[in-house]
Amino acid sequence: MPTGRGPRQRPGGRHPTIEAIRKEPTTEQHDEVEAVIKTIDVPSRHILLDYVRKVSAWADRAAKYSIGGTYPGRVTTAKDAYLVVELEPGFPCIAHKNSFPADAAASLDQRFPVNTEANWVVKTIDSAHQRVELGPAEVPAKVQAEVQAEAE
Repeated sequence: MPTGRGPRQRPGGRHPTIEAIRKEPTTEQHDEVEAVIKTIDVPSRHILLDYVRKVSAWADRAAKYSIGGTYPGRVTTAKDAYLVVELEPGFPCIAHKNSFPADAAASLDQRFPVNTEANWVVKTIDSAHQRVELGPAEVPAKVQAEVQAEAE
């Protein structure tokens, strides 16, 4: 009689066997995945699964942010056309040059060097491509001073 302490074991102490129809190449042992049960063979205690998708930590992280919300972030990569900003460690987002005011967009890589911290507005969240686009919530005072100095 089952005791409610886990799966019943076969005589000899073996657990039921679970086999996957197809395995995603990026899936490793112990990864959490969503799957559909295709068949359950009770006499042999086999369960046949079909892989649906790997459960992504990205979706959990993206759920913390809302479009239009303002969040602090740190520049991790600076190029002339875009910045890569981490809103949290290991969660890269992109800020394109066209999301900045024209005067601040010139030479992004020089105006926003790596490790610059600023507030960012979430413009879009694309779950299908695991991409978050940002824009500046404010142009840092250092950048404003540089722009004013160049204008004079």
